[in-house]
Amino acid sequence: GTFDPDVFVVLMRLLREKLDQSIRRGSVTPLMHFIYEHFEKSASRLSNGKVACRNGCSHCCNIWTDAYAPEILFVTKQLPFSAEIQPASLIKATGEFSAKVSFEQRDKIPIPCPLLIEDSCSVYRFRPLNCRTAASMDADACQRAFIEGQDIEIPVPPGWSNLGQSYSMALKGAIFHAGLACEPYEWNSALKLASENSQLEQQWLSGKDV
Repeated sequence: GTFDPDVFVVLMRLLREKLDQSIRRGSVTPLMHFIYEHFEKSASRLSNGKVACRNGCSHCCNIWTDAYAPEILFVTKQLPFSAEIQPASLIKATGEFSAKVSFEQRDKIPIPCPLLIEDSCSVYRFRPLNCRTAASMDADACQRAFIEGQDIEIPVPPGWSNLGQSYSMALKGAIFHAGLACEPYEWNSALKLASENSQLEQQWLSGKDV
């Protein structure tokens, strides 16, 4: 449950190896499969029955978040893009709106993630680290904070913050040491860009800040 620098260094090295494999293959899939598989194993050891998060509880899916380029590109590869399942027009509209809102305005404007379908994540298996580490012990507190805009603290289960910090920092470190663009991007607007250009994955893996 605590941040272990030695474990962090080992994790970053492993992610760098997987990133090198992704670069050789021209696909972010090896990297993202590896990190999410190991994250879920780590998260399972923290489960203590106190997590209030359940299917259909999507309060935290209405807040502004960010993700690293390989996470965004990985999700984009999974999108069905059929009008019946997830209209591309919704991703486009949400991304355009998000790009126009200032950083200071974001907490005051809840906006549902365009990948939500009836309050459930349509890409749950492929969701980014920030979504995986959004754990709460009180769903009512989440509603008051994320939907009603109240300034309250969300009770987080022990260990979750350190777990998220470890994996996020290790991923950023691996990307940085590979010489690729390593800054996180606002989720909605970046998702729009990635969904409209199938070449972004190859461009990012070649070193371009897409």
